[in-house]
Amino acid sequence: MAGLRRGFSNAGRTDTMKQVFFSTQNFEEKNVGAILKQCRKYGIDALQLGPPIALTVKERETLLRHKKQFSFLLHNLVFRSRDSFIFNLGSLDKKILELSIRHCKKAIDFSKSLGASFFSVHSAFCFNAEPGYLSNKRKRSNSFIYYRKEKVYDKFLEVVKSLNVYALSVGIKFVLENNTLSRSDLVDGNNRIVLLADDKEIVRFIRDIDSDNIGLLIDLGHLNVASNTLGFDKYKFMEKVNPYVVALHLSDNNGCFDEHLVFDYKSWFFPILNEYRDRCMIIEGRHLATEELLKCRDVIMKATDKVY
Repeated sequence: MAGLRRGFSNAGRTDTMKQVFFSTQNFEEKNVGAILKQCRKYGIDALQLGPPIALTVKERETLLRHKKQFSFLLHNLVFRSRDSFIFNLGSLDKKILELSIRHCKKAIDFSKSLGASFFSVHSAFCFNAEPGYLSNKRKRSNSFIYYRKEKVYDKFLEVVKSLNVYALSVGIKFVLENNTLSRSDLVDGNNRIVLLADDKEIVRFIRDIDSDNIGLLIDLGHLNVASNTLGFDKYKFMEKVNPYVVALHLSDNNGCFDEHLVFDYKSWFFPILNEYRDRCMIIEGRHLATEELLKCRDVIMKATDKVY
Protein backbone atom coordinates (compact mmCIF):
# COMPACT_ATOMS: atom_id res chain seq x y z
CA MET A 1 0.00 0.00 0.00
CA ALA A 2 1.34 3.37 -1.02
CA GLY A 3 0.16 5.19 2.11
CA LEU A 4 -2.24 5.21 5.03
CA ARG A 5 -4.91 7.23 3.25
CA ARG A 6 -5.41 6.03 -0.28
CA GLY A 7 -6.64 8.85 -2.50
CA PHE A 8 -6.06 11.39 0.27
CA SER A 9 -2.62 12.65 1.23
CA ASN A 10 -1.32 15.80 2.87
CA ALA A 11 0.25 16.87 -0.41
CA GLY A 12 -3.13 16.65 -2.16
CA ARG A 13 -5.16 18.72 0.28
CA THR A 14 -6.86 21.86 -0.96
CA ASP A 15 -9.34 24.33 0.50
CA THR A 16 -12.02 21.95 -0.79
CA MET A 17 -11.33 19.78 2.23
CA LYS A 18 -12.00 22.66 4.63
CA GLN A 19 -15.32 23.75 3.11
CA VAL A 20 -18.88 22.56 3.60
CA PHE A 21 -20.45 21.92 0.19
CA PHE A 22 -24.15 21.94 -0.68
CA SER A 23 -25.49 19.50 -3.27
CA THR A 24 -27.78 21.04 -5.89
CA GLN A 25 -30.16 18.22 -4.98
CA ASN A 26 -31.01 20.29 -1.89
CA PHE A 27 -32.76 22.92 -3.99
CA GLU A 28 -36.15 22.73 -5.67
CA GLU A 29 -34.83 25.15 -8.28
CA LYS A 30 -33.03 23.37 -11.13
CA ASN A 31 -31.76 26.42 -13.03
CA VAL A 32 -28.07 26.97 -12.29
CA GLY A 33 -28.29 30.77 -12.44
CA ALA A 34 -31.17 30.81 -9.98
CA ILE A 35 -29.35 28.44 -7.61
CA LEU A 36 -26.25 30.64 -7.62
CA LYS A 37 -28.40 33.69 -6.88
CA GLN A 38 -30.01 31.90 -3.92
CA CYS A 39 -26.59 30.78 -2.65
CA ARG A 40 -25.19 34.31 -2.75
CA LYS A 41 -28.18 35.54 -0.76
CA TYR A 42 -27.46 33.09 2.06
CA GLY A 43 -23.66 33.11 2.02
CA ILE A 44 -23.24 29.70 0.39
CA ASP A 45 -20.15 29.54 -1.81
CA ALA A 46 -19.47 25.80 -2.31
CA LEU A 47 -21.69 23.65 -4.54
CA GLN A 48 -21.66 20.07 -5.75
CA LEU A 49 -23.60 19.81 -9.01
CA GLY A 50 -25.29 16.51 -9.81
CA PRO A 51 -28.60 14.89 -10.74
CA PRO A 52 -31.26 16.04 -11.41
CA ILE A 53 -29.25 19.02 -12.69
CA ALA A 54 -28.50 18.55 -16.41
CA LEU A 55 -26.07 21.24 -17.47
CA THR A 56 -26.59 23.00 -20.78
CA VAL A 57 -23.75 24.70 -22.65
CA LYS A 58 -25.02 28.08 -21.40
CA GLU A 59 -25.07 26.88 -17.79
CA ARG A 60 -21.51 25.58 -18.10
CA GLU A 61 -20.46 29.02 -19.26
CA THR A 62 -22.23 30.51 -16.23
CA LEU A 63 -20.30 28.22 -13.89
CA LEU A 64 -16.99 29.12 -15.47
CA ARG A 65 -17.76 32.83 -14.99
CA HIS A 66 -18.41 32.20 -11.28
CA LYS A 67 -15.54 29.87 -10.43
CA LYS A 68 -13.65 32.61 -8.60
CA GLN A 69 -16.63 33.32 -6.34
CA PHE A 70 -17.65 29.69 -5.79
CA SER A 71 -16.02 26.31 -5.28
CA PHE A 72 -17.60 23.66 -7.52
CA LEU A 73 -17.63 19.87 -7.61
CA LEU A 74 -19.34 17.64 -10.17
CA HIS A 75 -21.07 14.39 -9.30
CA ASN A 76 -22.27 11.55 -11.50
CA LEU A 77 -24.53 12.22 -14.52
CA VAL A 78 -24.45 16.01 -14.74
CA PHE A 79 -24.67 16.96 -18.44
CA ARG A 80 -27.75 17.23 -20.60
CA SER A 81 -27.81 14.37 -23.09
CA ARG A 82 -29.96 13.37 -26.03
CA ASP A 83 -29.61 9.76 -24.92
CA SER A 84 -31.69 8.48 -22.02
CA PHE A 85 -29.87 5.81 -20.02
CA ILE A 86 -28.97 4.63 -16.51
CA PHE A 87 -25.38 5.74 -15.92
CA ASN A 88 -23.41 2.58 -15.14
CA LEU A 89 -19.64 2.12 -15.35
CA GLY A 90 -20.05 -1.63 -14.86
CA SER A 91 -22.68 -2.20 -17.52
CA LEU A 92 -22.33 -5.21 -19.78
CA ASP A 93 -24.41 -3.38 -22.38
CA LYS A 94 -21.91 -1.93 -24.86
CA LYS A 95 -23.91 1.21 -25.69
CA ILE A 96 -24.67 2.11 -22.06
CA LEU A 97 -21.05 1.55 -21.09
CA GLU A 98 -19.78 3.74 -23.94
CA LEU A 99 -22.20 6.54 -23.02
CA SER A 100 -21.19 6.31 -19.35
CA ILE A 101 -17.46 6.41 -20.10
CA ARG A 102 -17.87 9.31 -22.54
CA HIS A 103 -19.82 11.26 -19.94
CA CYS A 104 -17.16 10.61 -17.30
CA LYS A 105 -14.32 11.89 -19.44
CA LYS A 106 -16.30 15.00 -20.28
CA ALA A 107 -17.07 15.56 -16.59
CA ILE A 108 -13.44 15.02 -15.59
CA ASP A 109 -12.35 17.64 -18.13
CA PHE A 110 -14.98 20.14 -16.97
CA SER A 111 -14.16 19.47 -13.30
CA LYS A 112 -10.59 20.49 -14.05
CA SER A 113 -11.81 23.65 -15.83
CA LEU A 114 -13.85 24.57 -12.74
CA GLY A 115 -10.86 24.05 -10.44
CA ALA A 116 -12.39 21.02 -8.70
CA SER A 117 -10.05 18.65 -6.88
CA PHE A 118 -12.07 15.52 -7.72
CA PHE A 119 -14.95 14.10 -9.73
CA SER A 120 -17.24 11.52 -8.12
CA VAL A 121 -19.48 8.79 -9.54
CA HIS A 122 -21.93 6.18 -8.31
CA SER A 123 -20.63 2.64 -8.10
CA ALA A 124 -21.86 0.04 -10.56
CA PHE A 125 -25.28 -1.58 -10.90
CA CYS A 126 -25.61 -5.28 -11.74
CA PHE A 127 -28.63 -4.89 -13.97
CA ASN A 128 -29.99 -3.25 -17.08
CA ALA A 129 -33.36 -1.51 -16.90
CA GLU A 130 -35.38 1.35 -18.31
CA PRO A 131 -34.00 4.81 -17.37
CA GLY A 132 -36.97 5.62 -15.13
CA TYR A 133 -36.38 2.64 -12.84
CA LEU A 134 -34.09 4.45 -10.38
CA SER A 135 -35.86 7.80 -10.16
CA ASN A 136 -39.41 6.47 -10.09
CA LYS A 137 -38.72 3.22 -8.23
CA ARG A 138 -40.68 1.28 -10.79
CA LYS A 139 -41.36 -2.38 -10.25
CA ARG A 140 -38.98 -4.63 -12.11
CA SER A 141 -40.43 -5.59 -15.45
CA ASN A 142 -39.52 -8.13 -18.10
CA SER A 143 -37.01 -5.58 -19.40
CA PHE A 144 -35.08 -5.80 -16.12
CA ILE A 145 -31.98 -7.89 -16.83
CA TYR A 146 -29.66 -9.13 -14.08
CA TYR A 147 -25.94 -9.49 -14.63
CA ARG A 148 -23.66 -11.79 -12.64
CA LYS A 149 -22.02 -9.69 -9.92
CA GLU A 150 -18.51 -11.01 -10.55
CA LYS A 151 -18.76 -10.13 -14.25
CA VAL A 152 -19.91 -6.62 -13.38
CA TYR A 153 -17.15 -6.36 -10.77
CA ASP A 154 -14.52 -7.25 -13.36
CA LYS A 155 -15.93 -4.80 -15.91
CA PHE A 156 -16.24 -2.01 -13.32
CA LEU A 157 -12.65 -2.63 -12.21
CA GLU A 158 -11.39 -2.48 -15.79
CA VAL A 159 -13.29 0.73 -16.56
CA VAL A 160 -12.38 2.53 -13.33
CA LYS A 161 -8.70 1.70 -13.85
CA SER A 162 -8.90 3.22 -17.33
CA LEU A 163 -10.79 6.33 -16.19
CA ASN A 164 -8.38 6.78 -13.32
CA VAL A 165 -5.49 6.91 -15.78
CA TYR A 166 -7.43 9.60 -17.66
CA ALA A 167 -8.15 11.54 -14.43
CA LEU A 168 -4.47 11.35 -13.50
CA SER A 169 -3.50 12.78 -16.90
CA VAL A 170 -5.94 15.67 -16.34
CA GLY A 171 -4.79 16.19 -12.76
CA ILE A 172 -7.79 15.42 -10.54
CA LYS A 173 -8.85 12.56 -8.28
CA PHE A 174 -11.45 9.98 -9.32
CA VAL A 175 -13.83 9.19 -6.46
CA LEU A 176 -16.39 6.39 -6.04
CA GLU A 177 -19.62 6.57 -4.03
CA ASN A 178 -20.93 3.61 -2.03
CA ASN A 179 -24.28 2.23 -3.16
CA THR A 180 -27.41 1.89 -1.07
CA LEU A 181 -29.62 -1.17 -0.83
CA SER A 182 -33.10 -1.38 0.71
CA ARG A 183 -34.88 -4.61 1.64
CA SER A 184 -37.15 -4.25 -1.40
CA ASP A 185 -34.02 -4.45 -3.59
CA LEU A 186 -33.02 -7.89 -2.34
CA VAL A 187 -33.45 -10.84 -4.71
CA ASP A 188 -34.20 -14.07 -2.86
CA GLY A 189 -32.73 -12.41 0.23
CA ASN A 190 -29.45 -11.50 -1.50
CA ASN A 191 -27.83 -8.41 -3.00
CA ARG A 192 -27.76 -9.09 -6.72
CA ILE A 193 -28.16 -5.55 -8.01
CA VAL A 194 -25.37 -3.23 -6.74
CA LEU A 195 -21.64 -3.17 -6.11
CA LEU A 196 -19.81 -1.46 -3.23
CA ALA A 197 -22.60 -1.45 -0.65
CA ASP A 198 -20.59 -3.19 2.10
CA ASP A 199 -17.10 -2.62 3.48
CA LYS A 200 -15.63 -5.97 2.42
CA GLU A 201 -16.35 -5.40 -1.26
CA ILE A 202 -15.29 -1.73 -1.07
CA VAL A 203 -11.91 -2.51 0.51
CA ARG A 204 -11.36 -5.37 -1.95
CA PHE A 205 -12.11 -3.05 -4.87
CA ILE A 206 -9.85 -0.24 -3.68
CA ARG A 207 -7.00 -2.70 -3.15
CA ASP A 208 -7.58 -4.19 -6.61
CA ILE A 209 -7.38 -0.69 -8.12
CA ASP A 210 -4.15 0.02 -6.21
CA SER A 211 -3.92 3.76 -6.90
CA ASP A 212 -3.59 6.71 -4.55
CA ASN A 213 -5.64 8.74 -7.04
CA ILE A 214 -8.78 6.71 -6.28
CA GLY A 215 -10.84 7.61 -3.23
CA LEU A 216 -14.26 7.15 -1.70
CA LEU A 217 -17.27 9.40 -1.33
CA ILE A 218 -19.17 7.76 1.51
CA ASP A 219 -22.86 8.58 1.44
CA LEU A 220 -23.94 8.25 5.07
CA GLY A 221 -27.61 7.96 4.06
CA HIS A 222 -26.77 5.07 1.74
CA LEU A 223 -24.75 3.47 4.52
CA ASN A 224 -27.55 3.74 7.06
CA VAL A 225 -29.96 1.88 4.76
CA ALA A 226 -27.50 -0.72 3.45
CA SER A 227 -26.26 -1.61 6.95
CA ASN A 228 -29.82 -2.36 8.06
CA THR A 229 -30.59 -4.35 4.93
CA LEU A 230 -27.39 -6.40 4.92
CA GLY A 231 -26.96 -6.61 8.70
CA PHE A 232 -23.55 -5.06 9.26
CA ASP A 233 -22.30 -2.48 11.76
CA LYS A 234 -22.10 0.98 10.15
CA TYR A 235 -19.54 2.26 12.68
CA LYS A 236 -17.20 -0.66 11.96
CA PHE A 237 -17.80 0.00 8.24
CA MET A 238 -16.53 3.55 8.70
CA GLU A 239 -13.45 2.34 10.57
CA LYS A 240 -12.52 0.00 7.73
CA VAL A 241 -13.02 2.47 4.87
CA ASN A 242 -11.64 5.51 6.72
CA PRO A 243 -8.19 5.36 5.07
CA TYR A 244 -9.74 5.78 1.63
CA VAL A 245 -12.39 8.43 2.32
CA VAL A 246 -12.07 11.71 0.42
CA ALA A 247 -15.58 13.05 1.03
CA LEU A 248 -18.89 12.46 2.81
CA HIS A 249 -22.47 12.92 1.63
CA LEU A 250 -24.56 13.87 4.66
CA SER A 251 -28.31 13.32 5.10
CA ASP A 252 -30.53 11.37 7.45
CA ASN A 253 -33.23 8.74 6.92
CA ASN A 254 -35.31 6.11 8.70
CA GLY A 255 -32.83 3.32 7.97
CA CYS A 256 -35.16 1.73 5.44
CA PHE A 257 -35.11 4.17 2.53
CA ASP A 258 -32.69 6.85 1.32
CA GLU A 259 -34.93 9.82 2.18
CA HIS A 260 -32.33 12.64 2.15
CA LEU A 261 -33.72 14.23 5.31
CA VAL A 262 -32.32 17.06 7.40
CA PHE A 263 -29.84 15.95 10.10
CA ASP A 264 -29.04 17.28 13.56
CA TYR A 265 -27.00 16.61 16.70
CA LYS A 266 -28.97 13.40 17.35
CA SER A 267 -28.18 11.86 13.96
CA TRP A 268 -26.27 8.59 14.17
CA PHE A 269 -23.14 9.98 12.49
CA PHE A 270 -22.72 13.17 14.55
CA PRO A 271 -20.31 11.52 17.07
CA ILE A 272 -17.89 10.45 14.32
CA LEU A 273 -17.88 13.58 12.13
CA ASN A 274 -14.83 15.05 13.83
CA GLU A 275 -12.79 12.05 12.67
CA TYR A 276 -13.41 13.29 9.11
CA ARG A 277 -12.81 16.99 9.69
CA ASP A 278 -10.01 16.95 7.11
CA ARG A 279 -12.27 15.46 4.40
CA CYS A 280 -14.74 17.22 2.14
CA MET A 281 -18.31 17.28 3.56
CA ILE A 282 -21.34 17.68 1.31
CA ILE A 283 -24.88 18.27 2.55
CA GLU A 284 -27.16 16.22 0.29
CA GLY A 285 -30.77 16.69 1.34
CA ARG A 286 -33.70 16.83 -1.02
CA HIS A 287 -35.78 19.99 -1.49
CA LEU A 288 -34.85 21.35 1.95
CA ALA A 289 -35.66 24.89 3.04
CA THR A 290 -32.65 27.19 3.13
CA GLU A 291 -32.99 27.53 6.90
CA GLU A 292 -32.77 23.74 7.23
CA LEU A 293 -29.64 23.65 5.09
CA LEU A 294 -27.95 26.30 7.19
CA LYS A 295 -28.83 24.38 10.36
CA CYS A 296 -27.20 21.29 8.83
CA ARG A 297 -24.09 23.37 8.18
CA ASP A 298 -24.12 24.50 11.81
CA VAL A 299 -24.21 20.85 12.91
CA ILE A 300 -21.08 20.14 10.85
CA MET A 301 -19.40 23.25 12.25
CA LYS A 302 -20.23 22.12 15.78
CA ALA A 303 -18.66 18.71 15.19
CA THR A 304 -15.58 19.90 13.27
CA ASP A 305 -13.43 22.91 12.53
CA LYS A 306 -14.89 23.45 9.07
CA VAL A 307 -15.21 26.94 7.61
CA TYR A 308 -18.00 28.50 5.56
